[in-house]
Parts: sequence; C-alpha cells; structure tokens
Amino acid sequence: MPVRQNKKRVARVCLGTGCISNGALEVYEALKHNVKTLGLRDVEIDFTGCHGFCQRGPIVDIEPGDIFYSGVREEDVTDILQIHFREGKLVDRLLYRDPVTEETISCSRDIPFYSKQQRIILRNCGRINPENIEAYVATGGYDGLR
Repeated sequence: MPVRQNKKRVARVCLGTGCISNGALEVYEALKHNVKTLGLRDVEIDFTGCHGFCQRGPIVDIEPGDIFYSGVREEDVTDILQIHFREGKLVDRLLYRDPVTEETISCSRDIPFYSKQQRIILRNCGRINPENIEAYVATGGYDGLR
C-alpha cells in the first residue's frame, strides 16, 4: 500500500514510560538527528504521551495515514525515513501483526486493541505532544472556557 503524500508529514514517538523503558528516547533522538542528515526538511519529528499499548512499544505513529509502527528500535530509524518517507512505502516488518489472524494492520484505528475503545477524556493521548500548548488548543483544548 503506497503512503499518501498530501498532508503534513509527521513521525510521533511515544514517550510514555513503557516505551521509554524499551528504548523510545533513543529512537526519538535518532529520528531527529537522521531526518536532518537525510535532508527530509518536510518531515516533522515529535513525541506524544502514552498510547496505552505498552507491550508493543516503542511506538512510532506516522501521519498522514495514521500508520502504526511498533517494536521500533534505533536501528529501524533509517528504514522509516528512507522507505516510508523517501520511497513512500510501508516498512512491513514494523507494522502490527494480529496474533490470532496473522493479519498485518497498518492503521492504529484498525488494531483490535484500539478499535474496541472509545476514548473521551484521553482522546488526544498518544496523538499530540503533551508539552505543546498550541497542539492542545488546536484539538479543542480550553473550548469550554469560551
């Protein structure tokens, strides 16, 4: 499945405690460093809070397309930047594989763990940088005060 190129391109690394304990900080730093080295100026590297699926971490969520890469290691960063962002292809070995059906699922909302959830209070958890107030406001934060 080709990767769509019509929206802002962002790689978001989960920096929840479960992902950090599995090497997410190293993945985040490697992405930030290598995106510059490879000259991918249109690719933004950011981080999020916990996605809730800690046993699959570190998790890297890619936009556009809501692509879910799991079990990402520092050595996978070059493939994400080269194959996904430069060539426009999915990095199949990092996609979620359903343990029952063996089906490969690329989109997080289609993964059974997430598809059965309806997040209300935590709907943006794992989607925005928890330290970026502009991201919070852009997703409806403080609307109740208007």
